[in-house]
Amino acid sequence: MTRNARRLRRQQGYSLVLTAFGISLAVTLLAVFIPTFLREVRLSHTAEAAEMLQQMHLGAAAYYATPQLVEGQQQTHCLPAHAGPAPREPRQNARAYDFFDDDTPDHDTWRVLTFRSERSVRYSYVFSPVQAGCDLRAPNGTFLVTYRAQGDLDGDGVQSLFERRDTSEGGALVPIGIYFERDRVE
Repeated sequence: MTRNARRLRRQQGYSLVLTAFGISLAVTLLAVFIPTFLREVRLSHTAEAAEMLQQMHLGAAAYYATPQLVEGQQQTHCLPAHAGPAPREPRQNARAYDFFDDDTPDHDTWRVLTFRSERSVRYSYVFSPVQAGCDLRAPNGTFLVTYRAQGDLDGDGVQSLFERRDTSEGGALVPIGIYFERDRVE
């Protein structure tokens, strides 16, 4: 075998080793990256629930703090009636939903809470006061209202649940307890 032939053979072997190393490195990176990427995508979907529950809280807090005209008299510390679930069924793929539409169940409550989404929703939302009406105050350590978002992000039948509660304090609605999550990313 000539010197050039040996050098060519060595270069081909060297190229094969480099190719095998490159492929194994790419496979390893994909094995690490893909599960992380999928988890991050699911987590980004859960941000919708947290943002919408915050929006619901802000709407209820504003309504609670604003005097309401009830039968010709101004009353304070009011909460609207229960609303939801809306949409009735959570969606795996986000779609537009108009909470204010006259055909939406409990649309009056969603309107007074100014609760709407400028983007598509995946979750089903519930506004659940312990009692509707005016002059409402919660005894220490108890809550007046629960906000809930529930959905099945991956279609496996397991529902993610996000929940927060408010109590009354100094004439305002304020969060009480912890922000609850169950099966966050299923």
